[in-house]
Amino acid sequence: MPAAPQIRPTSDRVREALFSILGDRVEGGDFLDGFAGTGAVGIEALSRGARRAVFLERSGPVIDCLRMNLRQSGLEDRGEIRRGDVAGILVQLNLEKRDFLMVFLDPPYQSHPEESLIGRIGVSSILEPDGWVILEHSSRVAPPTGAGDLTCFRNTRYGDTTLSFFRPSS
Repeated sequence: MPAAPQIRPTSDRVREALFSILGDRVEGGDFLDGFAGTGAVGIEALSRGARRAVFLERSGPVIDCLRMNLRQSGLEDRGEIRRGDVAGILVQLNLEKRDFLMVFLDPPYQSHPEESLIGRIGVSSILEPDGWVILEHSSRVAPPTGAGDLTCFRNTRYGDTTLSFFRPSS
């Protein structure tokens, strides 16, 4: 992992808890890893049976690390890396009519784009009807209760980190 103060990898404890909650829900579906960093969450989804994973990241040196992690895990043929602003890439994926069973977002804690990103996903068609959006955020910040067509149905706290789960309201 390159030294980058804006990168805060998802801890092993939180990642284990996340996949314990998801269980076999990732199997056979497409997984979106937003603010991917090292790609640990998306790579874990692939190793647990996700069909494909799309990794969104803006930093070139971090993407180099992510690409190396995919290669070393033998999963590069099932991973797609998109470089740029997450909000903009979400628009592009919607225009491409891509859809995902799981969308994982782990934005920098100090940036607080949660509500706008959840809202953008909630009014787009990138989430499958039975899909979930998972937001990793600071426990000091209350997550949105919902946005667009998405409703928060679970919050689980792990120290300073909270995972909030959203699904379509309808």
